[in-house]
Amino acid sequence: MMEFETWKRDTLINEIKTAMMLTAFKSHGDFLGMPITPKFYTDKELSQKTDYELRRIYVQNKRHDNDFRQK
Repeated sequence: MMEFETWKRDTLINEIKTAMMLTAFKSHGDFLGMPITPKFYTDKELSQKTDYELRRIYVQNKRHDNDFRQK
């Protein structure tokens, strides 16, 4: 089991916000000439997501992080 699966909801939301900020500064390559950019969520949108959806969003934002992928 990964660490983030046991985080409290507020911790997970804060980590997602941090991950979204970090991905904004990184290059994600392109797909058919179009840049690949992750979706950014507002605080309201995040608060309306289920815990499962929040974990999925977290993974999507961390998939370009080599340390995270190795875990």
